Amino acid sequence: DDEYESGDRERIETLLSVPIFQCLTEDEVWALSTRSYATAYQSGETIIEDGGTNQDLFVISHGLVEVRKQGRCLTQFGPGAIVGEMALISKSPRSASVMMAEQGEVICVPCDVYADLVDRHPEMWRDLCALMLNRLQTPNIMSA
Repeated sequence: DDEYESGDRERIETLLSVPIFQCLTEDEVWALSTRSYATAYQSGETIIEDGGTNQDLFVISHGLVEVRKQGRCLTQFGPGAIVGEMALISKSPRSASVMMAEQGEVICVPCDVYADLVDRHPEMWRDLCALMLNRLQTPNIMSA
């Protein structure tokens, strides 16, 4: 356990809690954690800007985020949830903004890092698409 610093260990535990990453080996999760980065945010700070072209995936490590469209809160997500999947899948501009609803930390998984993992674990693509479809069927998100 001494080979990981506490921040690394926390990031690994957070990534392991995300269903789409549970097919990865311990070594793959460690490698993912080294190619991802965590950023602390204050309440009200924007993580994803509506219309932005960034296609990275974000994992909520601590805190609560709000998905917003035209100033309206569509939904909230907490630790272990991912956001940004729609732009990653569609390669389109961001369809909503994501802001911190309270102070917290978010792990950014760059889109090329996720693509590398999908090459080795195609089921991760299916799982991400299933998550996106599930969210699209949620009434709050559909009414955006």
